[in-house]
Amino acid sequence: MEERLTELESRYSFQEDLLQELNKVVTSQGNQIDMLIAQIRHLHGQVKDLHEQSDKHSLGSNTEEKPPHY
Repeated sequence: MEERLTELESRYSFQEDLLQELNKVVTSQGNQIDMLIAQIRHLHGQVKDLHEQSDKHSLGSNTEEKPPHY
């Protein structure tokens, strides 16, 4: 009986350590996900700005007259 109790205490201790370690990993991954979301939003804004600039540039070139050789 004593041996079984000791084994159960050992397993409990191991599981408690494992749970703490997993919690650290999950917290770290959550922070990484938040950082990646912020970067994606920033990149999305840059792509949107470039797209708008491209649209403005292409609209401006369409209104210009083509050279006579066309």
